[in-house]
Amino acid sequence: MLRDLRKTRNPRLTLTYARRAPLSVAGRKRCSGQLTPSIVQLMRVIGLIGVIGLIGIAVGCASKRPGNAVPEDLIGAAEMPGFEDARFNWDDDAPRLALDVEQSYAQERVALGLPPDAVEFPRAHYLVISGGGQDGAFGAGLLCGWSETGIRPEFKVVTGVSTGALIAPFAFVGPEMDESMKAVYTTISSKDIMRWHRLITMLSSDAAADDRPLEKLIARHVDEAVLDRIAAEHLKGRRLFIGTTNIDAQRLVIWDMGRIALSDNPGKLELFRKVLLASATIPGAFPPQYFEVETPDGRQWAEMHVDGSVVAQFFFYPVKLHITDVRKEAHVKRETSVYVLRNSRYLPEPQQVHPRIAALAMRSMSTMLKSQSYLISVMIYDMCMRDGLDFYLVSIPEDVKASAHSMFDKEYMNALFEVGRKMGSGTIPWRRSPYDPQATTRPVLELPQN
Repeated sequence: MLRDLRKTRNPRLTLTYARRAPLSVAGRKRCSGQLTPSIVQLMRVIGLIGVIGLIGIAVGCASKRPGNAVPEDLIGAAEMPGFEDARFNWDDDAPRLALDVEQSYAQERVALGLPPDAVEFPRAHYLVISGGGQDGAFGAGLLCGWSETGIRPEFKVVTGVSTGALIAPFAFVGPEMDESMKAVYTTISSKDIMRWHRLITMLSSDAAADDRPLEKLIARHVDEAVLDRIAAEHLKGRRLFIGTTNIDAQRLVIWDMGRIALSDNPGKLELFRKVLLASATIPGAFPPQYFEVETPDGRQWAEMHVDGSVVAQFFFYPVKLHITDVRKEAHVKRETSVYVLRNSRYLPEPQQVHPRIAALAMRSMSTMLKSQSYLISVMIYDMCMRDGLDFYLVSIPEDVKASAHSMFDKEYMNALFEVGRKMGSGTIPWRRSPYDPQATTRPVLELPQN
């Protein structure tokens, strides 16, 4: 199995989209009705990790963590020293986030030159970016294509997990970062993301692979200049949120990346990059990221964080937060568009499953992820209807057929990026409701001012 995972030969694939001529890629191999390459490769990794884990238990090998987890009764009180208020728990910090929303309105008034008592605000645009591994090339392509139209909006809020966390800073800064975003998804291969450990190393490690290549990739594209831009936009009332999973606490932690970028703490760039890396850390495949935190009693602990999509494939604001109430309290009236960018296919993909352990496990995992994504889509839609927001969702077209033989395959990602770019530069098939996947319409956009 390890040899299979190390294969680097070019895939054979065919991509088709909306009755157009197939994208020309060397070789042809259709996989209609099969699992997506990302899921297949992920399940192979999980299978390998499971075998190695059993062997490790048998021989008594284990990695040591740098500190103990936060006790259950102190989880909500733990803070990052020097970065207080830079994060919140998705499920129980709605009041804290409400205060930040009100502050963002005050910042917007100044940035827009509105009077202090102004009530009418311009339309706001929120972007929610999902996980999806190498399928993130689709989302990157769609955003680049959207920029080509000249009417891609400036997003007041951008959220992201996993591969969506890597896209989010580029999308937040704006079209000027499109080339960097494109490079991340069209010029790399698996060697730029990970290096597989030898079997003997895996037995005493907390991961099957070394993630230092991904760490270097993030550092290459996220520097002080990018942080300065994000900090400046934060002061204008815009927000960039990244989700990671506190695996000890089984909670989604939301990081306010603008607040981190705005900090005068000399470790802000390191923390910013570490959060992005943690959000993209596939549990078991990549080593977990540890964050040193402190509780009010002065004791220090080590939180273990992994991929944000373990809890949620994508996220919006907490259900307990009622934007309508917050706006009334802040004396703000505005229309809002919420764009959900799913780096996966939306509809079920029926197929006959072979009665084998591996096939059942792989099919179950893909079904679980697809179902979770659908339920989160429904939750966000219901919140939008409750709070009077316009909902839009886009995903990889169902008629795109692709096959790749390795994780983070350059040829596959280039082809998928082009599918997204063509969609973004044309008529994006937005779904206005998760209950009606065939409904398509273009959102209300304000043309850029000359």
